[in-house]
Amino acid sequence: MKTFTLFLFTASLLLAACGEEGSPEPAGDGVVTELTGKLPPRVELPEDLRGALAGKRVVILVGDGFYDPELYDVRRLFTEAGARVYLAGDSKRIAGIGGGVPLLDLGLEELTGLDGVDLLYLMQSKGMEGMAFFPATGTAIGKVLDGGGYVGASGIGVLAFLQGDRARGVKMAVYKGQRKRMLEGGAVAVEGSDLLLDGRIGTCEFWPQGPRLALALIEALAARS
Repeated sequence: MKTFTLFLFTASLLLAACGEEGSPEPAGDGVVTELTGKLPPRVELPEDLRGALAGKRVVILVGDGFYDPELYDVRRLFTEAGARVYLAGDSKRIAGIGGGVPLLDLGLEELTGLDGVDLLYLMQSKGMEGMAFFPATGTAIGKVLDGGGYVGASGIGVLAFLQGDRARGVKMAVYKGQRKRMLEGGAVAVEGSDLLLDGRIGTCEFWPQGPRLALALIEALAARS
């Protein structure tokens, strides 16, 4: 009897949890990993931005240990905006926290040879801090910025290289506790978001802010088009 009562109590808790706002739901490609837990409200692309990046090239650079739901959501937003989305990374390192292994379009070496990139999105991961210092990554960032494109980075650690000579004086803005390290000039808060944009570089501190950063960059790029 005690066992049956415990079963009913546990079942009632599970049913109550499933009904709570923010309970697990498919993210992006419909994948929810066992490590996801409760997901924040899904970031939706406004109707007026659907197809707004048609003809634009977006590269998402991921490293080993990226957070699967962030990749799915960010890629979904860029795709819904009409962009041609490429996934780039080091195939020997790449695997998500939830076990996902995406099919890459580009290796790090190929990334530097891709012309006409309108937006480069760097995704934080346990291996990305090291990847940020790979010559190919710095070359790609410089190429995108020199070509008038935008750069976004989810995660503060990945931006370390932007503070050195490789940034060639590029201004940046950072999230929350790191704001004291902001360089002077032009940073504006994005309404309804925890991120800052400075010029053509947007940053945020890891998922779940990542999709909101992607949306802000889509808005900025669409407004310029």
